[in-house]
Amino acid sequence: MKKNLLYLAIIVTCLIANKKIEAQPVTITLLHVNDTHSHLDATGPKDDNLEGTLGGIAKAATVIEELRATEPNVLLLHAGDVFQGDPMFNTYFGVPEFMLMKQLGFDAMAVGNHEFDFGPDVLNDVLTTAFANGSFPLISANLDMSAFPALQQWVQPSIIKNIAGVHIGIFGMTVPNNPTNNPAPVIVNDDVIGIAQQTADALHAGGAEVVICLSHLGIFYDKLVAANTSGINFIIGGHDHYLLEEPVTVTNINGSPVPVFQAGEHYRYIGKLHFTVDQGTVSMNDYEIVHVDKNVPA
Repeated sequence: MKKNLLYLAIIVTCLIANKKIEAQPVTITLLHVNDTHSHLDATGPKDDNLEGTLGGIAKAATVIEELRATEPNVLLLHAGDVFQGDPMFNTYFGVPEFMLMKQLGFDAMAVGNHEFDFGPDVLNDVLTTAFANGSFPLISANLDMSAFPALQQWVQPSIIKNIAGVHIGIFGMTVPNNPTNNPAPVIVNDDVIGIAQQTADALHAGGAEVVICLSHLGIFYDKLVAANTSGINFIIGGHDHYLLEEPVTVTNINGSPVPVFQAGEHYRYIGKLHFTVDQGTVSMNDYEIVHVDKNVPA
């Protein structure tokens, strides 16, 4: 009898200790870029060696790896538009950027409108080439790819990432009704509010403790989504090329704040957000824009 009581006491003690461990708050570092448009090399004013000084993925790689070494629990996101921009794209059609993003460990990328500039068949060919040896997720919840199913091997509506024991749901959105692009026969659904709510609910039902909208909608739609939904903690945006030194905060239908972020263009800036998850509560700690400039080596 005494042995049984001892075993019971040990089990209860272990369960209590385990519960305390589970209840510890976890801080996540979210790094994000958007609208990079194949800028593999730096641009802007040139230095004494006639090298560009601003942005480019080679300089961004330095910042990303330094932050990975010093910041807790890093999540790395891209809010869309790799296609078009730098003349590098005219030769390689985005393949090197996707390959370098994979090497840098991007966790997800929203599908931007420019990814469809040459139709879904070209996008599929580029991804098939770039991701021959493995891929990272491209995400968009408002794409109907049923008429072009080949893309479904690369693009999904959402993912759930486990970082330091925290389940983070991330869903993508692509701006609809953009006259300069050619997504057909893929359909870009314009019910962005309804789809965002449905996807956020599904992610929470699937165990997500944090839900992030990785948006290539532009800030006009981002504000609409934030104001007319619930359950979205952060919107990481793109499409406008805006540099938001501070997030734009919108109140959702439950009265909770939803910060909206955007980090310029061409890898000239990397957004850095710290947030903490503590017993189901998600809190933003701080935010800054990291400048990728002449002080950053490639």
